[in-house]
Amino acid sequence: MSVKSMKDRMPCNKPTRANDGKHDYKVKACKDGKEKIVRYGDASMPNRPDEPGRRKAFRDRHNCDEKKDKFKAGYWACRKPAWIWLFCVILPLEILRLAS
Repeated sequence: MSVKSMKDRMPCNKPTRANDGKHDYKVKACKDGKEKIVRYGDASMPNRPDEPGRRKAFRDRHNCDEKKDKFKAGYWACRKPAWIWLFCVILPLEILRLAS
């Protein structure tokens, strides 16, 4: 599959898991009519979004309050914990609660 066709199939600004072995996530960043595929996250590093101290240390270390450009990996890495927390922790717990 070519990069062009892959890019056409991806929704704008919705991070998904990357399968390239080097990165954790990929996203088609869209702004002002332009599109760019951004890959971010080290696949060999564990993600621990459920530990508030780690999230705060990451945000402080990477100056996340200053990241404003959607075409940069740092922008998405700084925002990643919010949606990971939702999809990996809150929704599975809610599904288990509803199933019981």
